[in-house]
Amino acid sequence: MRPVLALLLFACTPPGDLDGEVLLCFADEDVVDEPAMEAARHEATGTVLGVGTGPGTPCPQSSRAVIVQKENGSSAWLGWTVRDPDGADVTPDLTLQSGEQVSIVHDRSVSWAGEHDTAALIGENGLWLAAKDWSAEPLAAVDMAGLEVAVGDDVGSARSADCGSQQAYATEFQGVSVRQGERRVVTVGEAELSAWNVASWRYEQTRCTDTWGPWQWITTR
Repeated sequence: MRPVLALLLFACTPPGDLDGEVLLCFADEDVVDEPAMEAARHEATGTVLGVGTGPGTPCPQSSRAVIVQKENGSSAWLGWTVRDPDGADVTPDLTLQSGEQVSIVHDRSVSWAGEHDTAALIGENGLWLAAKDWSAEPLAAVDMAGLEVAVGDDVGSARSADCGSQQAYATEFQGVSVRQGERRVVTVGEAELSAWNVASWRYEQTRCTDTWGPWQWITTR
């Protein structure tokens, strides 16, 4: 069994006050010997056995993790961590209870900068969690379990950095614009979610050959 972990590679060091961080982890006892650095989609449906911390699970570095027992008796895990720009752990918890039926959906894409994970936790009454750990250009809109997320307008002035100027932009959740570092309440079906734009900026007027910009967000019920 090999956990699918977020891979973080930096061509240039971003200023710390511009971005927080989202880390995702997916693991499944039925997913074995899967090649690294290949795009993949995973789905696991079953009964929640518990929501706790990552240590002691296949996602040991995750601050929070949910374990799901599938119909065949095997288990799957989804772990998540959120850190603020100072590196403090600000991971949101879930009120999800043991015994509830859920589905984990995990998408892994690959670019020159590494692996990029998007994940959703979907219950019988709608979305519990959806998150994207980071990204490199191009930034494509995400539609997961009825949650529509897209890149919004530029906000604020560009900042100077090693590889050029960095321009922050808003993220739109269900059409609601959320600035970097801010949270807003959005509705997906019958569920109210806290939508958090953890980090969203891109390089402009770059002086480097390989530059990237994070698009990291999380929504939780």
